[in-house]
Amino acid sequence: MSFIKRHISLLIPLFITSGCSNENFNDRKNANEVIYKLIEADNHSDIQSVLNAYTDSIEFYPAGKDFTKGIQNVRASYEKLFKENKLSITTEITDTRVAGETAIITGVNRGTKQTIADSSISKIDDKYIAVLVRNGKGEWKIDKLIWGINH
Repeated sequence: MSFIKRHISLLIPLFITSGCSNENFNDRKNANEVIYKLIEADNHSDIQSVLNAYTDSIEFYPAGKDFTKGIQNVRASYEKLFKENKLSITTEITDTRVAGETAIITGVNRGTKQTIADSSISKIDDKYIAVLVRNGKGEWKIDKLIWGINH
């Protein structure tokens, strides 16, 4: 079983359980806001705002690419991305489930990535799954992010 399918199958019970409970509208709204702010920061190449969206132990699972773990590795990845590209992305959140201190958000990112060196443009059309956790201050942070699962 592929890594992504295995992790998705582990998340299904949380989706089912949280769908049956009384979710707090503000929790869902606040968790969604993390995703919206992340996309805005991506579009502005705002590295500090991007990093503020993640836990220190963030895990990236891009489909077909190497796994990345830890905020410093993610920082290096974003620094390279922003140095070489200009992003123009919108997000559509398709579902948000909250169960206690965990939120799972699914959605689709669409837009473009323009290479700075030659102005070539790549289309972005990716589904994603974000697992958020609440930190000690009660703020939602992305702890795991799986994307590029549109194909």
